[in-house]
Amino acid sequence: MRLAVRLGLCLVAAIAWLSLVTFEKPIKSQANEKIISKEFRVLSFNILQSGGNAANVGFYNKAYGGSRMDEIVEVIKDTNADVVGLQELYNAGGKLVKAMGKGWRINGTILSKHPIEVLDKGDQYFTVCRIRPRNRKNIIVINTHWWPIKYGPDVIGKLARKSALPKNIEKFKKEVSLQSVPAKGKRGYQRTVNAIKKYLDAGETVFVTGDFNEASDLDWTEKYESQGVSRVVNKDAGQAVVLSVPWIGSKKIRQTGLKDAYRQVFPDEIKKTGNTWTAIYPEKTPGRQPYSHQVLSRIDFVYFGGKGVKVKDAAVVGEDKDCEIIYKRRWPSDHRAVLGVFELK
Repeated sequence: MRLAVRLGLCLVAAIAWLSLVTFEKPIKSQANEKIISKEFRVLSFNILQSGGNAANVGFYNKAYGGSRMDEIVEVIKDTNADVVGLQELYNAGGKLVKAMGKGWRINGTILSKHPIEVLDKGDQYFTVCRIRPRNRKNIIVINTHWWPIKYGPDVIGKLARKSALPKNIEKFKKEVSLQSVPAKGKRGYQRTVNAIKKYLDAGETVFVTGDFNEASDLDWTEKYESQGVSRVVNKDAGQAVVLSVPWIGSKKIRQTGLKDAYRQVFPDEIKKTGNTWTAIYPEKTPGRQPYSHQVLSRIDFVYFGGKGVKVKDAAVVGEDKDCEIIYKRRWPSDHRAVLGVFELK
C-alpha cells in the first residue's frame, strides 16, 4: 500500500513538472538543423494587402477558411521568429498582434516578442525600432518596402519572351538597374541607406528587413550568366533570362557594411537561388500575368551588421520544395518569407 502511494505521488509530481515544460517546434533548414538556445531569429514577410481578402490577385479569403490571418500567424510562430519586419501590413497591426497572442508587441511595421521602442515610425513603408531582448544586446531593426519604378526582372522577361533583348546588352543592363527603384523619396533606397549609416556609425547592431522590389547583384552574376538556367518559369519560351545585372540597391546596402544573410549562408547563387518572388499560383489567376511568364528572383531580404552579430542560418520560407522551410498548408502570400538566424554577443 505504501509503495502504491509513493508511486502515485511520483506520477502526480511528474505530470505537474511536464505541465511546466515548453517544447519548441524545431524548424529545419539545410544549413543548420539544430536550434541554438541563444539564437536570435529575424523574419521578413510581405503579408499581401494586410492579410485580407486579396481577391484581385487570386487570394480569396474563402480559400483560407475565411481569413489568411490564421496562416500568417502560423508561419510566424512556426519559424520561432523573435522579430518580424512586415510589408503590406497597412492598418492590420492591431489585428495581427491580437491574433499572435500574449507576449507579442507591434510598433509601426515591426512585430516583436521582446520590448520594442520606435525610433522612427516613418510610415507604412518604413519603420526603425530598437529591440531589447532579455539578457542580450539591444539591436536596431529597420523595415522597408521600396517602390518599383520599372520592375527590372519583368522588363527583361517581357523582351526575352519576344526574343527582343537589345544587341547592346551591357548598356541595357545598366539602364535596367538604374530604372528599377528610385533613389529618393519615402520608398527610395537612400532613405534606408541613410538610416543604416546612422546607426552603424553609432556602434549599433543593425538588421534590415524588407520587400525591396529589386533583385540582388549577388544573384544576377557573371557566373549565373555563364552557368545558370533561365529564370523564366517557362524556360523554353524566347531567350533565356540569365543576365548579370548590377542591381543598384543591393550594392548600396552592402556598401554600408551590412551583409545579406541568405547569401552568407548559401554563397552559391546557382545551387541556391533563394527565390522569393513569386510563390506558385495557377496559370490563369485573375489579376496576374500567367505564371509561366514570371521571372523568378530573390527580392525579399534580411541584412545584418554592426558589432557582436554572427549569422548562423538562413532560409526561404514558402510553399515549394525549393524553400528551405516548407509550409505544409496553403501559402498565404504572393511573396515567400525570409528567415535569418543569428548569434548575438
